[in-house]
Amino acid sequence: LRTPDLVTEAVRQNGLALEFIDKKIRTLEIVMDAIKQNGLALQYVKPESRTPEMMIEAMRQNGLALQYVNRRYIMPAMPLAIILEAMRQNGLALQYVNKNIMSPEIMLEAVRQNGSSIRYIERKMWAEEIILEAVRHDGLILRFVRNDEMTPSIILEALKQNPRALEYVAKKTRRLDEIKQIIEQYCTARN
Repeated sequence: LRTPDLVTEAVRQNGLALEFIDKKIRTLEIVMDAIKQNGLALQYVKPESRTPEMMIEAMRQNGLALQYVNRRYIMPAMPLAIILEAMRQNGLALQYVNKNIMSPEIMLEAVRQNGSSIRYIERKMWAEEIILEAVRHDGLILRFVRNDEMTPSIILEALKQNPRALEYVAKKTRRLDEIKQIIEQYCTARN
């Protein structure tokens, strides 16, 4: 792609077309158009050329663009609001958050968007609120929850989301009276 008009049109239709654009004719406007169309286009910008504006726009468009954000920018310069926005856009972007800035707020936002993102949280940071959000998204996540973390509210939320989660309750807990009570609550709530 060689002419500026053709290039601009190409990246506005598919931001990943930036990969094929001659660097001699790339302008800031062309790069920003590409990023606005697809945040993952940031990967085709040299790291030393990535501006804070580019990185922020990329994460707004696609949370997974966080993987292409310069690490020196993420800590501590990046506003928490931008990281939270990336989590709201795609919770799986949590895997690219530096452990030094991981906070309960960031983790919770990620699992609210995608319960499976709990796998990127250190086990010792699995608070009840985070587990609850994860099982609300996918009840079968209960299979990864340890017996000592399984509260009645977590079990109930998992069952509401997916009744097949009962399989993991039976395997992991020996508190039969408690299970019976939770199942009764679940059945009552469904009626």
